[in-house]
Amino acid sequence: MLPQDLSRETVTIPGSGVKFTLVRLPGGKLSPFWIGTHEVTWDEYSLYYNVGRKERLDGVTRPSQPDVVDPKEPFPNGAPQGGTHPAISIGWFGAVGYCEWLSRKTGQKYRLPTEAEWEYACHAEQPLDDRAWFKENSGGHSHEVGQKKPNAFGLYDILGNVWENCLEPYGPPAHGDALRGGGWNTPVKDLRATGRQNVSDDWSERDPKKPLRLWWITDGKFVGLRLVRVDGGEMKAQEKFAAQVEVRDLKVVKAGNDPDYFDRVTGEIVYSGDKPLDEVEVTVFFLDEGGKPMMTDPKDKPSFNLVYPVMGNSWHEGGHRKPLQPGERRKFELDVPHPFIEAGALSLDKVGAKVSYVHVVR
Repeated sequence: MLPQDLSRETVTIPGSGVKFTLVRLPGGKLSPFWIGTHEVTWDEYSLYYNVGRKERLDGVTRPSQPDVVDPKEPFPNGAPQGGTHPAISIGWFGAVGYCEWLSRKTGQKYRLPTEAEWEYACHAEQPLDDRAWFKENSGGHSHEVGQKKPNAFGLYDILGNVWENCLEPYGPPAHGDALRGGGWNTPVKDLRATGRQNVSDDWSERDPKKPLRLWWITDGKFVGLRLVRVDGGEMKAQEKFAAQVEVRDLKVVKAGNDPDYFDRVTGEIVYSGDKPLDEVEVTVFFLDEGGKPMMTDPKDKPSFNLVYPVMGNSWHEGGHRKPLQPGERRKFELDVPHPFIEAGALSLDKVGAKVSYVHVVR
């Protein structure tokens, strides 16, 4: 049973009959937020992935085709994946891309949970055998979402089944996926609300194109995602405030090289609005020789990244947790994946940026 003060909402993805459900959590020390009751399924993710393959949309709106391994292939033990299984092998860029696509489809801002939001939502409870799929009871594969009992907030599979991508890097400003919750192959002793994991190199053993492949984790058949939506997250309502945040002084301060090829970029935001902001998302990208944004390189690899100089619900300590006040300036730093061509990394050193989302303090 859900606590009586929690609201639920079922959302139908426009243009389809596919639905998902959110629960609004009060937040406590965090600002309130909505979170998916289930991990994102293949029924949901395939709407984004398949349309992208067909229409060849830009790199923020679709992942490139995984020509090495089909992420929907059966497990090594022969167990199949259906539409209500969690979408798996999803890298951070593939997870963020889905959130951006869904935001445009619905007009509401969806994103990944911060680690603080995820940990608050977890509320792990015993016995785990009733609530989670893990190494000792999963049979060696993921399971359809919602087959176990939910936690106190009505969330299914928050522990086990698949690791869940979180919003901010594992150790910013360096880029690296931060994963929470454990998967179907995690020993039960390691399932805990405070457990963290980054992506291991051996999760891409069958992918000869690393670091070119950033949409997928080819051997990470235990990595997926869950959605978050903040109160008052209507995209149009925030546009005028986003236009009042200017990005300045972008610089590449350290060139990336083998094996990861992420360039370190610094910059600053300046706010001229009249209401405090508790979330600011900045998209940073390389500029091609004609000065146009290069969201993907000629190899279909992402050549952009997102940074949050303001994120009130951040798990990481720092000044970015504080609301951005009218007239305030705030610096940021992040790693941006370098673009590639057949011969190797492109020698580009010019970067651009845009404020892709803000949220007004409520």
